[in-house]
Amino acid sequence: MSIKVKDIMKRFNVSKDKVKQINSMQLFLVDSYQFGRILVSYTTIIGLFIEDKWYITSDRYSSTTTRQTNKFIKSTPFAVERVTEDKLRDMVNFRYRGY
Repeated sequence: MSIKVKDIMKRFNVSKDKVKQINSMQLFLVDSYQFGRILVSYTTIIGLFIEDKWYITSDRYSSTTTRQTNKFIKSTPFAVERVTEDKLRDMVNFRYRGY
């Protein structure tokens, strides 16, 4: 399954300049009005950027997502904290509600 920038634009209701595909992978940085800066694998939010720190799910998806996530973590200059999928979902929902 190949996801394109236009798919991410539609999924998160953002313009093209708000989506950056990372190294031709199915991994995207999205600056979303609803959630702030997020890390998206295929069309799933797997990370959230808050106050100079990435919160990235520690849950496993496909081997491709795991590989791509690990590459991203090694390449980012920001601190990274791995969190459970439940905690990430709570953080995303908290941001979505505007708190």
